[in-house]
Amino acid sequence: MIEAKRQGVTLSGVAEQAATYMLQLPEHLAKWDTILRFDYESTSDETFFRDLRDPRPRARRVFAFHRPETLHTWLKQPQTLRASLHTLR
Repeated sequence: MIEAKRQGVTLSGVAEQAATYMLQLPEHLAKWDTILRFDYESTSDETFFRDLRDPRPRARRVFAFHRPETLHTWLKQPQTLRASLHTLR
């Protein structure tokens, strides 16, 4: 899911709006699962990414959108890198 805002909008308040969409997409949109896993919040100046399967999901700054092939690979993995690292403790 991509929550896009115009330049100058602070993305800190956008995370709540994006979370609402991720948990319940409008019925008219095509989807492959009931809950979306990946979230981007972006303006023309900055982009944040969140994976809901992380142990403590939160938006992190990224420099670009991930390639579809990368997201597809992550979807097939049983857990995220952060979840794997969390179990090593």
